[in-house]
Amino acid sequence: MNKGIYLIAFVAMLSCSKGGQAQEPSIEGVEWQKGESIGDLEGIAQIRVPSGYLFADGDETRIIMEAMENLTNGSEMGFVAPSSLDWFVVFEFDETGYVPDDEKDSLDVGAMLRSMKQGDKLSNEERQQRGYPALYTLGWEQ
Repeated sequence: MNKGIYLIAFVAMLSCSKGGQAQEPSIEGVEWQKGESIGDLEGIAQIRVPSGYLFADGDETRIIMEAMENLTNGSEMGFVAPSSLDWFVVFEFDETGYVPDDEKDSLDVGAMLRSMKQGDKLSNEERQQRGYPALYTLGWEQ
């Protein structure tokens, strides 16, 4: 089986309602790259950052995630969000292996979801030790 390289993007919806003009957020150690620009995902890929959006590299992504009380795992490659931070996407690197097109329909998405939900327990134990609120996987969004 060939090995492939995959980028995994996590999208989080935040309930931030800040009135008025969106300003560049201030997080110590983060130098935001403003759109219109190209964000480099550690030489593996690039992402077009549109006007009104912000990008941060992998190291800065970990700083941002910790500031937002989110756990990191070292595989974060980039962060993109509108300047309002109403939502964000985190890009991670995971060398999971290549899945041929003729095998993609045989993936057990139910088992994958159950595994993710089981992982919530360990993650939430770490979150609790850090004083962060628990997070739970609810299901797939398409």
